[in-house]
Amino acid sequence: MAADNLHEQLHKYLTDVHSIEVQALAQLKRAPKIAGGDELARMYEQHESETEDQKRLVQERLEAHDISANKLKDIVAEVTGVGMYLFAKFNPDSPGKLAAHAHSYEAMEEAAYEYLVRVAERASDEETAQVARTILEQEKAMKGRIFDHFDQTVEASLREKDADDIQKELVKYLADAHAIEAQAIQLLEAAPKRGEPAPAHFLLPHLDDALRHPHGDRPRDSLPRQFFDLVGCG
Repeated sequence: MAADNLHEQLHKYLTDVHSIEVQALAQLKRAPKIAGGDELARMYEQHESETEDQKRLVQERLEAHDISANKLKDIVAEVTGVGMYLFAKFNPDSPGKLAAHAHSYEAMEEAAYEYLVRVAERASDEETAQVARTILEQEKAMKGRIFDHFDQTVEASLREKDADDIQKELVKYLADAHAIEAQAIQLLEAAPKRGEPAPAHFLLPHLDDALRHPHGDRPRDSLPRQFFDLVGCG
């Protein structure tokens, strides 16, 4: 890849992770109020502080690449990309939904910073690569903390509910899981249009799995012919 294109990609990934951190902060400010307990609330408060620092570090790297503060405001004025749109649409209103959303958001951030590290290394920008590595470890740690608190989160979600209420909660979570799989299909079907054939082939088996989850067993033959034309197989 030519140097100019490589730096253009680096700028794109930096602006993407900056937008992700802005969205994360907006969500984390709400999180302690619905976390379900003091210990859970402190976990989200701690990560809010980390995220403030992450946003600052990324912004400093953007400024080092002459990306102005005004341009950043334009970038974060809208949620960019299908994945960000789907995350922003989902507003958790219970400890369980919050934990599920936060855990998946951390996974997205982990992937974003993994890519940023690699692009920065190829662009010979060691300062950006080191910032990305530092934030990456923080995102991995937060994802682990959320996972380790899943049992406590379930207890908080079901506290003071009787058997009938628990059954209703189960139905709600099944409906949420169905909606998540439908969103996954939307994202996976869009992915081949945005990438090269190799990533498309990589994503195709997971699309098959996602299609079977909400629909029982929806075969690949039920997908539009254009999808397989896009990924170059059939």
